[in-house]
Amino acid sequence: MASPCLNYDVLLDIIARSDSHQTGLAIMSTCRLLRQEGAKVLLRKPIWLDTEERLVSFLSFLLKEPKTRPQRVRKLVLSTYDLLSEVAEVFGVVFQLMISLDTLDMSDPETMIDSHPDLVFRMGLVKSLTSLKLSSAGLGVYQLLMLLRAPLKTLSVCWLTPGYDCFWEYLDEEKWPRFHPTILLGNFAETLEELTCDWWYVGREYEAPRKTYTKMRRLAINECSDSFILAPFIQAFPNLTHVSLRTYRHELGESVFDDFRDNHELNVAHQHAPPSAGGGVWQHIQEFSGHFVEFYILGLACHVRRLILEDSYTGDTVALLAETLSQTCPEYFEFSTCSNDGYDGIEILSAGLREASAAARSRLNMLVVNFRLKCPKPAMENLASAIRGIPLQLLKFVRGDRHDVTVEEFDFAAFAETLFCGMSSLEEVVVSRGRAWEPPDVTSFDRNGLSGSGMSTRPISGV
Repeated sequence: MASPCLNYDVLLDIIARSDSHQTGLAIMSTCRLLRQEGAKVLLRKPIWLDTEERLVSFLSFLLKEPKTRPQRVRKLVLSTYDLLSEVAEVFGVVFQLMISLDTLDMSDPETMIDSHPDLVFRMGLVKSLTSLKLSSAGLGVYQLLMLLRAPLKTLSVCWLTPGYDCFWEYLDEEKWPRFHPTILLGNFAETLEELTCDWWYVGREYEAPRKTYTKMRRLAINECSDSFILAPFIQAFPNLTHVSLRTYRHELGESVFDDFRDNHELNVAHQHAPPSAGGGVWQHIQEFSGHFVEFYILGLACHVRRLILEDSYTGDTVALLAETLSQTCPEYFEFSTCSNDGYDGIEILSAGLREASAAARSRLNMLVVNFRLKCPKPAMENLASAIRGIPLQLLKFVRGDRHDVTVEEFDFAAFAETLFCGMSSLEEVVVSRGRAWEPPDVTSFDRNGLSGSGMSTRPISGV
């Protein structure tokens, strides 16, 4: 066969850069060398399989050279569901040969695991994984996590089924403790760095962790139960730097406020207890993000350098916000709220800032306000009064709708000039308009007046 017009290095580069696996396979079919070397290049790329037919085709491709091809698979994304038992059996055998598999993402592992009784055991033997994402988890995932001995660094587990049923609705609550993240994930205690828990209920009782995850830095818990005991997470993840928490409740309504307050007080008491009784606080928290209600439930009693909160839209937030700021003393505080006929979020923010402790006010140097306002002038004047005496260096306002008439009519230049006159520490006032998915329209002011205006590629909530 004649040599191709392009040299082999160029053709292999085309295989590597092409978004289409079919293009790579077509090039590989032209000669033996490209079949061998092209397979190595192709298998370094993420493999996405969303049907049983594609899975069968992929397995056939790997088994043409069983000693080498399976070993080169790096990232596998599976959104296949029901499999024939024979297909599941072959997949299990080949999966064991993927000794370089680094990343695995399964959208419905329960259905796939149920396709063959040996599949979960074969998957549990893989020791190369460092990143694992499992959606629609159930008992099969529980079994896999108990069997797996891979050095996972990042793990994401969602316990919501495809039919939007929650796994915990079918599990007796007395069995929940064995599923607690600090206990279930013990096999990865030495390596785990990032954990995302979706719809992962942790129960109402304190459950002492059995291992310490010294490398854990980031914890995100989404749509968890609204009863949340913090102590096991502090004890198991002592070096955490980033926390994100979102329950399925975002408001401090009267019907649940007493429960939330009891949970808050319990978490605060645990943190202030002596170490011999399991007490203690996080020492390295760089950032917390979530709704105010989640932050209140946690009752963090430690310094948080960056605090990012969404308002819970209730008058109860006033005193609690001041307490929150006093406990955490953030240097960067971002608050999302609104003001309308029924609720004045800027007044809530202003009162919280005004009533925060002297220590908290002295440490705050960056304030970001994400807002929706009906009449901004009185609200802004109130905020300006509240921040006097705080050594802010940057004050940023973020507005989702860049064409809001009430905001357009407000004279931010004059407002900024007034702030600069009364606050010697202030270096910049920024106004950003635009929704999260579009480049914001940013206007900035310094002590000399308008310092910049135009479109920005900087994230709307970033500084």
